[in-house]
Order: sequence, then C-alpha cells, then structure tokens
Amino acid sequence: DREPRKVDSCRRRMAGALQLIHNTADRRKRMTVKERLEFYVNSYDLIGGGLYGVGPQKKIGDPTNRLCRFCEKGKDVTTFRNVAHAIPECLGNKQLILLDECDTCNKFFSETLEDHLDKFTKPFRTIAQIKGKRSVPSYKSRDKKSRVDFDRVLKMTAQIDSHFIQDNDTNNQFVINMDMEPYVPAAVYKALVKIALSIIEDRNELPAFKHTIEWIRDPDHSRMMIKPLTMLVTFIPGPNPNVATTTMLFRKKEGTKVPHSLFLLAFGNFIYQIIVPSHFDARSGETLTCSLPFFPSPFDIDWPYGQSRYGITDLSNHQRVLRSVPLSMHYDQKIEIPVQNKGEGS
Repeated sequence: DREPRKVDSCRRRMAGALQLIHNTADRRKRMTVKERLEFYVNSYDLIGGGLYGVGPQKKIGDPTNRLCRFCEKGKDVTTFRNVAHAIPECLGNKQLILLDECDTCNKFFSETLEDHLDKFTKPFRTIAQIKGKRSVPSYKSRDKKSRVDFDRVLKMTAQIDSHFIQDNDTNNQFVINMDMEPYVPAAVYKALVKIALSIIEDRNELPAFKHTIEWIRDPDHSRMMIKPLTMLVTFIPGPNPNVATTTMLFRKKEGTKVPHSLFLLAFGNFIYQIIVPSHFDARSGETLTCSLPFFPSPFDIDWPYGQSRYGITDLSNHQRVLRSVPLSMHYDQKIEIPVQNKGEGS
C-alpha cells in the first residue's frame, strides 16, 4: 500500500508544479519562426523520433531479453506473442515495433487508451486519407444519413437537406461537420504519452518516467499527474503535408527552467505537441511559469496553401464526450449529378 500513496503524492506535487505552464499562450503566437526554433535549440535535446509509415520494420528492444518497459515483467512470467506497434497502426505506422511491451500491457493500452486516440483522430485521418490497420477509415455521421469513404478518391454522401455539408458558392468552399465517436479526452492525452515512452530507444532515459508509467497504467483517468492536460495543435492547410507519421521526443538541457520532456506527433494536416510529465519536474517544489512556443515546422515558411493555424486543446476531462468538428475544404468545380429515384421514401 505504500507505493500507491507515494505515486499519488508525486502526482499532487506534479499537478501543482505544472498547472501554470500554459498561462501565456498569446505571446507564443507572436513569436517568429526563428525565435521559436531558437527556443527549442537552446532548451531541449532530441532523444527519440523519426518518420514512419510503410516499409522495412525497425524494432526497439532486445529480442533475446524481453522485458516489458511498462510492467517490468519478463518472458518467464508473461508473454510477448503480439506485435506491439510503438505508434498505433491507426496513425499509419507499419514500421516501428516495440519488442519490450508484453501482451497484457499491449491489450490494456489498446483498449483503455489507444481506442480513444483512434476515435479522436478518425475524422482527420479519413480526410487526410491515412491508411490504418487495413484501409483508410470510413466515416458515418451519428444519424447515419451522411458518410465519407475513400476508394481511389474521397467520396462524400449526404442528403440534400443535411447540415453535414454547408456549401459557399461565392468562394468555392464548403464545410463538412463531422461527428466524433464518444471518447475520453484524458485517455487521449495518456495515449500520446504512451507513444512518447514507446519510441525511447535508450532504456537509461526511462527512470525519469517511472511515475509517468504508473500514471498511464492507471485505468482511473480522473487522477491527474499534471493540470491541465493541455495539447498545442498546429493545423497545416492544403493537401496532406505529412507523407509519414512523424514523432519527436525532447529532453530539457541542464540548467533550463522548462518541463523535463516534450513530445511532438505529426500526421495528416496536424501537429500535436504535449508535455510528457516526469517526477523530475516536481523536484524543486516551484511552479513552472515558462511559455512553450508552438514547435516550428517546414510548412511555416512559403507554404503555398496558406498559413498554419494554431490552437490549444484542453484534454483534462475524464468523462466521455460527444463532439463535432467543422472541416473546411475548397473545390475547383462543382458538377450536379442527377440521382435516380429508388422508390418512394428513399
């Protein structure tokens, strides 16, 4: 019983240590690309990451000594039969495989965390045409009257009086309102943290996340390790700019007053950026009040489809939520196609 109390105590200290981290959001948006780049060069070292999609597999871990990095059990007491993807397949990763994740933890993370990340990102993956485990996911509205499918081309189907598609004839633009499946925001954040911990190749980095691992393995999403669970979101307009899923994990440089670790995930038109909590952040007992800028991307300069847009998403809610997201799209030409009457009431 002593270890859970120790972990809970660390969580309370962490929540206080980082709760003011995002209070100066407006200043971030005024920073230039050069200033943002200089901030990260001076504050952080890159300790993991890469570009992953389809192609030759890359494996993390020792195939001869299988020890789960999450529960610390070996093959003498657990099994490692399943193929554990360091980045979920739903995000397009077929390459990066984590050898030191046991079947029990793999099943838990899949059902308890990654399922919510899947639902949270599905509309964006459909539009960006990101192939998951089997294919590009289809979308169906909550009322079952509208859908989006991909079969060589993106096809949208909706009733004429539906609010799913809102057309603006004046600028060749339309907006589709896509319903998300019910998801738990806090589980989405923990799923992103789990990916960050999975891409670490040097196991010497893992002790900094001992309590973090305990946190993501806790099925009670109401227990916070940091407050709020804030995600910085960059949206890049135009055709899918990220040809592969990109991950970057950073550890702070010695002597800098910033969170110990940051994680970046880019897929489709989006870049997600989060703090990966560590008990190292609570050592000083002081509250961090630095302002984290949006990470600069190659699409911030001379991108022909327009400027990136930035936002902040609070994923602290531990209850299931229903949400719709509006997505704006442009077209060159609109052609009306008559639909054959299949009978009265169709």
